[in-house]
Amino acid sequence: MSAAADQIQPYLMPQSVISRGLAYVIDTAVAAVLTSILMMAGVLPGGDIQTFSFDAMNETYRSNPDLVLAVNLILVAYFLVCEGVWGRTVGKRALGLRVVRALDGEPCGWSRSIVRNLIRPLDLLFLVLPGAAVVLITPGRQRIGDLLGGTLVVEAAVLAEGKIHDRKAARFPGLATRLDHPALVEYLVRLGHDSDPDPGDVDGARRLLMQRLEADWRARGAEKGNAYRDDAADGGTRTALGELVRAYERDRPTLRGSLAWNGLDDEISALSERLDGVHPSLRRWMRKLASRLA
Repeated sequence: MSAAADQIQPYLMPQSVISRGLAYVIDTAVAAVLTSILMMAGVLPGGDIQTFSFDAMNETYRSNPDLVLAVNLILVAYFLVCEGVWGRTVGKRALGLRVVRALDGEPCGWSRSIVRNLIRPLDLLFLVLPGAAVVLITPGRQRIGDLLGGTLVVEAAVLAEGKIHDRKAARFPGLATRLDHPALVEYLVRLGHDSDPDPGDVDGARRLLMQRLEADWRARGAEKGNAYRDDAADGGTRTALGELVRAYERDRPTLRGSLAWNGLDDEISALSERLDGVHPSLRRWMRKLASRLA
């Protein structure tokens, strides 16, 4: 690996309802302006409208079925082309988001853009409740269109020399967003070295870490033995928590008390009480291993 690759490391953070909703509002406004311009230029059926007045636009829209169809086609085409070509719309770019393949973090491409955008009406039914609910309960924060299209909406965080740089305009190679990807721990370490990290980055990283620990707990519960006890005994990295503790102990003076790591032991201990399954020994050793993060 080159020195440049060591110095600059990307990580893709799946985004939830609020940031995606704000991006959609911006994109809808962009599409509305584009539609108004086309109507005023006579390209779309808009009667004699000569103003951007909301009332005039709304009345014209409601009284013209052909216009309704044309506007919806423009909206679909806008999302499909922007995400298929650039991986982001105007709204997503404004908020530092992009659409990537869930498998490997590469740009989503045309085929996945087509699927996720043709499915969009399902996500918007009943005041977007189905889409929002699915985003909230899936580990990758995916709506229905993302699940069927195999995509994620992520925020780019580019780390160079321990600092987070220009997340909105960043260009970077694709990186897998799997919960077991080692870059997650490295990302937390880099945030711990940053004297003034973005609280949103810290919150997102810790939220993803909790999802990773929960997934790892289920895997350990299906195994024989007690991997948490083994990691506590020899400093191993059999578990995701063991990997986290190893990274912390390697750099304890810097990470202790940092915003990214402060209170992480208590948060993981609280998580251990909420996890599924009756595994008292696993649960006890998970808490003991987490206590090393104090």
